[in-house]
Amino acid sequence: MPLKKTILPSTLRYLICLSGILAAIPLVVLLLLLLSTPVTLVGALYLFGACLTTGGMITVPWWKRRSAALILAGGTVILVTILVRVMFPPSGSGLVIDTLPGRTGPRWLNRIFNEQDIVLFGARVAPFIGAVSPGEADSLVPTLEQAFDEMHHQEATPLSPFLTTYLNQQQSDGYDAVISEPDLDSPVKSGIIFLHGFGGNFTLQCWLVAQIGDRTGAVTVCPSTRPFGDWWSPQGEAILRETLGYLQERGIERIYLAGLSNGGIGVSRLAQRYGNQLAGLILISGADPSAPITTLPVLVVHGEGDERIPDEIAERYVDAVGSVGRYLLFEGDHFLLLKQADQVQKAIEDWLIEQDN
Repeated sequence: MPLKKTILPSTLRYLICLSGILAAIPLVVLLLLLLSTPVTLVGALYLFGACLTTGGMITVPWWKRRSAALILAGGTVILVTILVRVMFPPSGSGLVIDTLPGRTGPRWLNRIFNEQDIVLFGARVAPFIGAVSPGEADSLVPTLEQAFDEMHHQEATPLSPFLTTYLNQQQSDGYDAVISEPDLDSPVKSGIIFLHGFGGNFTLQCWLVAQIGDRTGAVTVCPSTRPFGDWWSPQGEAILRETLGYLQERGIERIYLAGLSNGGIGVSRLAQRYGNQLAGLILISGADPSAPITTLPVLVVHGEGDERIPDEIAERYVDAVGSVGRYLLFEGDHFLLLKQADQVQKAIEDWLIEQDN
């Protein structure tokens, strides 16, 4: 019996040590990336707490009490940070995250992280795991950094629907939406629904489109569905219907349906079903040339260097819709909306003004 009591604690300590070593591997990668990637205070606190915790776990076989103190300190830093974020979430002016259809505010999981930390670290890792090509990676991180800096100065919300999306919590009776209200003295009469693409909804993408809405006096609503961005699925279409209903209940008279990548494909596939509720379509870096033909005005924006959805596909879609379609081909890749933001925003803004006149 004494032998068993001695072996069990020792075995457990080495298992904890091994777990700490495994946890330290991605943490070391993040710390190395930190040398070239700006991090918010919240992200820094999580990293600090994780370092204390893993350090304590790795040294458990030798330090025992000191290791326990490190683990406790690291866990406390992380837990306190989470509690403060949940109880006192940062708010944005103009661009906010809400839960539709009931507008019950941001869900607690969306309050934990700042989107900047998730996106910038992800963009640093993406080329190494094949998520983006070398061409797409060119200037991607600096452009993202600049965009987040501009968002910060405009006091847009730093929150993100990232976690709830990947935990499959986007359902038609409760889904995250990034919403931007234009600064108008009169009631808002037009709106833009922006459908995200593969990878899920991100506040940054909505902010890029919302700037167009702000300048044209339109409310911008960016709903969230599954990470696949398959808006033509029953789940995705149900969320779109709820979003249309939300704007219609507000008395929005002209609603434009926009989409990026898979979101653009979704717009092209769903347009005919909701044509009588829409004023026009905007497809960015994505379209389905085999989708049912629409009679709505259509703007198609694409990059000539798009490796994911070649520009030939966009051209075929524009040819299919005929005279109601307008095709704008820009120099750029699949991340056209981000990398050529000024040009793309101006083109869409001009088209919207033309449609409203």
